[in-house]
Amino acid sequence: MDIKEIIKDFLDKELLKKLETPNNKDYDIYNEFSLQHELGIYIREKLGENYKVQFERNAKKLWGVFEKEKWKKTEMDIFVYKKNNKKEVKDIDEIYAIELKFPRNKQYPEQMYSFIKDIKFMQQVKEKKHYARTFVLTIVDDLNFFTKLEPKKGEEEKDIYKYFRSKETNISSKDEIQAEEIIPSAKDIGKPTGKKDDITTLNQQLTQKIKWKFISNDPTYRYYFMEI
Repeated sequence: MDIKEIIKDFLDKELLKKLETPNNKDYDIYNEFSLQHELGIYIREKLGENYKVQFERNAKKLWGVFEKEKWKKTEMDIFVYKKNNKKEVKDIDEIYAIELKFPRNKQYPEQMYSFIKDIKFMQQVKEKKHYARTFVLTIVDDLNFFTKLEPKKGEEEKDIYKYFRSKETNISSKDEIQAEEIIPSAKDIGKPTGKKDDITTLNQQLTQKIKWKFISNDPTYRYYFMEI
């Protein structure tokens, strides 16, 4: 079974049953770490004994440094490879990497910047290992991550919002909504608060805008899942 289909299967059939919601008293997923654990176990069960599923595997230690830029991050949330006793892990071609986010403490612009760093990191893994398949999965339970808001008096709308928030305001009944703009590849995106020398530039243009899908009938729960 293709790993992308396995993850989609988890999102469609398992996530709502495991997710902490007002109606679920027997939940397993309540933060990012628990999401990482549950998805990793699910992938391991579906792929079988010919594959290895690991957590927090260090990409820099596996494949070395970049000549022109630093790794945006180093540890892959979920790292999967097909076992091959004749090769070291760093030389195996059939590999998969997944970055996860499940923010639950607001900090909208900072978290959105972290979403972009995840995309960049998965692009870097693919640049180092051309046969790698890389993915990002982000789950939120807060309308402010994907709904357009009017800036408060004296505030300017931050550029980063349009890469994740819809330009529409009435989105509660829609199964899928998309961000106002695609994340550009030819633009330096700076950390919106705090340290101003933290810059991220995507290696390649994304093929689509961020699209948020329903998880349940509660419109605050949504996710996007992309192969990078």
